[in-house]
Amino acid sequence: MAAGPLWYTFRDTWIEKEGQIVRLSFWEEVYDGIQPSADMIAGSLVIKDNLPPLVETPTPGPTPSPTLFPASMILHFENDVVAFDYLKDMKVYAANDSTFQVYPDSKLGDDLVVGLGDERFTSFDKYYRSIRILRQQIPAGSNLEAIMFDTYREAEKKFPQENGILNANGVITFNGFTAVQRTYRVYSGEPAYELRDIWTQKDNEIFIIAIWTEYTNPEDFAAFEAGADLLLQSLHIK
Repeated sequence: MAAGPLWYTFRDTWIEKEGQIVRLSFWEEVYDGIQPSADMIAGSLVIKDNLPPLVETPTPGPTPSPTLFPASMILHFENDVVAFDYLKDMKVYAANDSTFQVYPDSKLGDDLVVGLGDERFTSFDKYYRSIRILRQQIPAGSNLEAIMFDTYREAEKKFPQENGILNANGVITFNGFTAVQRTYRVYSGEPAYELRDIWTQKDNEIFIIAIWTEYTNPEDFAAFEAGADLLLQSLHIK
């Protein structure tokens, strides 16, 4: 199966016993070499008799993460449009740097103001964990709501959207700005991507803060979102 630019091999074995189904799953990125270990586990597997009743539990959401970071982890960025603080494990890209590419690659905004990418989440020259600040002019006769509607209508054609883990759509405030937040999940192959867009207006321009990441686990996701909140709450649009 393809997942973005990567290929994965999935091997599932379904076993029925005492009215319950046990699935043995071996999933690997191509060439990871998991097969010998998978064969050893499958060959030694014993499903016990008198299975306890299955108790279904919901998928855990992100656990609360501290929003305060030590000064040694924080850097400051400023150009002629914006200024903000950010965590130093993110690499900053200038607006005119064509090497900065993100995935999913649906379009937001007209112009990139600044981009940040986590180099632990990159493949084929695209970042799978990124924060971008984008901008665009509001045409005469239009408004923020209409532009949002058209943007997501086009994006849905390429990446259908589902409710994400955050599920926090609506009006928010950050550092003196009032904004509209949209949170959603898209898929490309197997990985899920959690997307969070914050739309705000200043004069006759729209600014979009796009916080996008491939989903990993609740703790890592919460830590990334806390770092994004650090940037958001410190953001100054000049």
